[in-house]
Amino acid sequence: MKQLTLWELPAQNTGDGKPVCAAKGVGTAPATGTAPAASAPVAPAQLDALLAQVIAQAQALGIPVSKRIDPHVRLNTRAKKRFGCCIGSVKSGFVIELAAALPAAGRQTCMQTLAHEVLHTCVGCQDHGDRWKAYAARMNAAYGYAIRRTDKPENLGVTMPKHTPVYHWRVTCTGCGKSFLRQKSSPLIKTPQRYRCAACGGKLQVEKLG
Repeated sequence: MKQLTLWELPAQNTGDGKPVCAAKGVGTAPATGTAPAASAPVAPAQLDALLAQVIAQAQALGIPVSKRIDPHVRLNTRAKKRFGCCIGSVKSGFVIELAAALPAAGRQTCMQTLAHEVLHTCVGCQDHGDRWKAYAARMNAAYGYAIRRTDKPENLGVTMPKHTPVYHWRVTCTGCGKSFLRQKSSPLIKTPQRYRCAACGGKLQVEKLG
């Protein structure tokens, strides 16, 4: 399925059930750029009710959110760079996902992020274009949100887990000795004999780490 992430890395939905918007540090901070007022953490069991409330808010404003939104919010324990994600398409329906770190920031931050993602379920709103922005502005004016395309964790009162890259391969030049690391397999890793060192033209040798 496609993922709709909303913060840093928006991914265009092609309508085949893949990600539509990536929510990396996205649009939930106040217009002033300051962190939302501190509030008690949200229990994971409360997220479904908050999603239902956000959907009802949008519908009350006449915003045509999808009727095929899964009522259960997923928590992504691996998310380190995005706060929320809208996964799916108009044909297949949508699932809303939040980073596991988000509920600790409180109700307002969760609802703003859910609202950001819910708006991506509207037809023509799989990106952060004019239609999505218009709907976001209506939600902001009516409910005091500050939905926008991108933001920083500190503005939302969110502490995101640090991302530590895990490298599985070391590529070394047999000529000059220069080396570099790779996280994923690639044609270079599979067939290093087809490549040469950019510095000296020497042959490359691949070593699997771990």
